[in-house]
Amino acid sequence: MPTSPPLLPLVRDEPQFEALKSAGTDFRPAMRAICDRHGIEAKELVPLTPSSLIVFRAGDRAVVKLFPPCCEKEFTVESKALELLSGRAEVPTPRLIATGELEGWPYVVMERIAGRLLSDAWPEIAAADRERLAEDLGRCIRAMHDSPADDLPRPGGGSWEEMQARFQDAALARHRASSAPREWIDALPEFLAGRTLPLEENCRALLHTELADMHILVERAAEHWELRGVIDFEPAMPGDPMYDFAGLGFLLFNGEHALIRRFLRAYGIADSQLGAEFQETALRYVLTHRYTNLEWFLSAIPPTGAAGDFKSWAQDWYGLA
Repeated sequence: MPTSPPLLPLVRDEPQFEALKSAGTDFRPAMRAICDRHGIEAKELVPLTPSSLIVFRAGDRAVVKLFPPCCEKEFTVESKALELLSGRAEVPTPRLIATGELEGWPYVVMERIAGRLLSDAWPEIAAADRERLAEDLGRCIRAMHDSPADDLPRPGGGSWEEMQARFQDAALARHRASSAPREWIDALPEFLAGRTLPLEENCRALLHTELADMHILVERAAEHWELRGVIDFEPAMPGDPMYDFAGLGFLLFNGEHALIRRFLRAYGIADSQLGAEFQETALRYVLTHRYTNLEWFLSAIPPTGAAGDFKSWAQDWYGLA
């Protein structure tokens, strides 16, 4: 009896997966099979880009995210994070519909949240609506951080301090191998060795870790824009809430300092806490994030102080001192 051809290719590692994506591999047959398995209408399958994984919208009600076998840990984290946040009205996240595996590729089927990426909608949003969205998002992220996260693993295991030490070593190696100006690279170890100001002593908040405008959904209502959802939780982990504030200065509010302050106040942080130490801690987390790029950030947020003056640059990022 003839066997059906495989729906998915064999993938040994992430470089091979990236090559498959670049080659335009057709994942629609696999998506149809997953939808059929779970009773999801699949007449309209639309790829959602940009994405580090394979993500399709299935009609108007569902989204399917497919993980290569080498990204099984990310699948486990995303499905667990969505379970932990399920039913929390103050944290609008996709409702988990199903999880499974197709030919060794794990997948998540989740509810589709209507809306547009904040990155696309931002130019159309008036100042008053930007302020409202910053406050709504601050309350949303506070509720997310208050959610239990003990079931989520940390990359590499160990305590928060041990993980941050690994991140710092890896980040220093990346920055030293980059084309960033030498004055900044030479000053970086001393800045990273400075005092970190944690918001939570046990560092067990549920972190998104990549809070950026491409992971926030908004929608224009009758008279104003509203927050609709936070998406993409495959890099989530438990940790210090300050870690999620790293991208506020550039990746979320496009350098608008007043919006950063509104977000943090709505989150519940008193003005007395918002100062030099706070923003320097946030910048340290920026510079040790696994996707950080010192050269790119220096061009995106030009320093107004002397070369290598990270404390002055923190003010350029956040404007809180």
